[in-house]
Amino acid sequence: MNEIDLYSSYQLPALTNKKSKKPKHNKGKWFIFIIILVFIGIIIFLANAFANVLSFSSTSLFGAKKITTKSFNAYAIMIESTEDKQYAEELSQELQLAGAGGYIMYDLQYQVLASAYLDSNDAQSVLNKVMSAYPNAEIKILKINACELPSFSNKENNEIIKEGLEIFKTTYQQLYDLCIQLDTSSITSADCKVKITELLNSVSGVSSKFRDVANVSDNTKFKLTQAKIDQLEQLINELVESSLISTRLSSLIKYTQISCLMLQNELSLLLS
Repeated sequence: MNEIDLYSSYQLPALTNKKSKKPKHNKGKWFIFIIILVFIGIIIFLANAFANVLSFSSTSLFGAKKITTKSFNAYAIMIESTEDKQYAEELSQELQLAGAGGYIMYDLQYQVLASAYLDSNDAQSVLNKVMSAYPNAEIKILKINACELPSFSNKENNEIIKEGLEIFKTTYQQLYDLCIQLDTSSITSADCKVKITELLNSVSGVSSKFRDVANVSDNTKFKLTQAKIDQLEQLINELVESSLISTRLSSLIKYTQISCLMLQNELSLLLS
């Protein structure tokens, strides 16, 4: 292999008696180097500061605590439990004509519920009255688990979130009170319908405020809760529309009461 002469084209300068000049220090290059180091330092500082701001924003948006509702039991009057769907539907219609809810719940069998109460004594009192006509009737305990969502750093938002989680039980209670007044003739059907419309407006207001707060977060649990509140709003809207054409107002209210509890139970399972 031929060697390449790297120096063949390089001419050495002629030697002279002149003294060689010492190379001058390039102060300009040092100055640029220092500027670059300072610039890099500033970039690193700003990057760390920005990361801290993002971290602070994330922790300041949500609080450390959780917003939680209490678990509770509801006591439903179960008239019959059967594998026969058609029989359950016929029994449901019979109960509704008599002023009961006639809600069909499926739990391995078709269970026909007449009404539901938050006080076990109230449920027992009603059961004693219906046993003569429906000897298979019994009390079915509906366990409603607690619902939990992340809290916000903003107190007002937390109050809205809590109100949204509790709206199902609150709506049940208001319908229960209306039904008692209606069944005891303490309120007329016309006034009762007005109260139901006011209830719809109240639920719609809670739904709207909850949606505004939920949209701030990407947390899926807020979306699931909003969907259930929307279902509740639709449920009450259907009650308002049905009350205008039906003479079985008490039955409709009892059916809706149970539906409210079922929605909260579904939500508690989704959030668990």
